[in-house]
Amino acid sequence: MTPVLSQATIDRLRQIASGSAISHCYLLTGPAAAFRNDAIRLFEMLLHCTHKSACGDCVPCQRLETENDPDTLTLIADGASIKIEQVRDMIDRIKYGPTSNSFFTVKIPDAQTLTAQASNAVLKTLESPPEGVIFLLGAPSRAAVLTTITSRSQVIPCTPSSPEQISNYLLSIGFTNTETWQASPNAALMASKAGTKLPHSVPTLAEVLNTPPAQRIILTHPLGKSKDLVHICLIKWSEELWQSIQKNPTDPDIPQAIRRLDLLVENILQLRYNLNPRLHLDQILVSL
Repeated sequence: MTPVLSQATIDRLRQIASGSAISHCYLLTGPAAAFRNDAIRLFEMLLHCTHKSACGDCVPCQRLETENDPDTLTLIADGASIKIEQVRDMIDRIKYGPTSNSFFTVKIPDAQTLTAQASNAVLKTLESPPEGVIFLLGAPSRAAVLTTITSRSQVIPCTPSSPEQISNYLLSIGFTNTETWQASPNAALMASKAGTKLPHSVPTLAEVLNTPPAQRIILTHPLGKSKDLVHICLIKWSEELWQSIQKNPTDPDIPQAIRRLDLLVENILQLRYNLNPRLHLDQILVSL
């Protein structure tokens, strides 16, 4: 279902879904949202599927494919955050449990955007969840959500496939310069799903940072044509930066890297409200 999700992650999700001891809450972690979303969606299909295989043919799978399943709910940010009112509506919706499936799944792909009040409301529900309700949370890391929520969740790190598998996949969908996408499989998958025609060359974050601020706008000129391109580019740079931080956690430049990562993530969330993607990207380039 998701070419860049590692087989080890897929196997673990299958093992959990086919087992008898299903927890009431899982936290799937990974640095980029769309990558986590694919893992969460696969997990949900495995849980609901009649054959526990995400077959795509059974009634539950078809309902999920057509977004017509009464026993699933997704909470997404209203603006920059998920608010207490949304959580209250969710609690009211799930209090009777599933209606036509074994489980009712509540997906919160960006649990790190829950406000403090919303997080506490979710926590209270996790302390005494309705029968048959499973929460599927997503976040960049376990540290991005309340420790009290993490302690009530089974944490599943979502890892990508090997660089070779990612390169082969990217080549199969027509990507050039595949080495510049190996550190950002989520952005590549997002581009392929969106059908976005990428410019001939998409610079890496290192290339951008090694270019004087005034020249960065010229370097990225083709990327400012659409929100899709800017969105994909920001996710790509975020993933590259996250991998760099993980590889060198003691580097003295880590605080600067974290500042840049925060800037990119914040602007990914804000992009939806900006009518001028070129101007939005230019502002980010100068701030990096």
